[in-house]
Amino acid sequence: MFLLLLACGNPCMDLCQRHEVYLDECGYGWSTVFADEGWTSIEDCYDAQSELSDKELDTCAQELSEPDERSCY
Repeated sequence: MFLLLLACGNPCMDLCQRHEVYLDECGYGWSTVFADEGWTSIEDCYDAQSELSDKELDTCAQELSEPDERSCY
């Protein structure tokens, strides 16, 4: 519940949730897809998004406004 409260109002945390859905649907793991970032869980993604500049938040908001075109293959 606490993590959901943190995600409200931060588009980058919303993007973490989008990643989580993608990973679950495709059967991928965080450490496989996001090895470059060093993320092994959604909590790692949230931690990385907790203190960002306005420009970084705007970038996440722009990415969220576009359809997620990743496929599982």
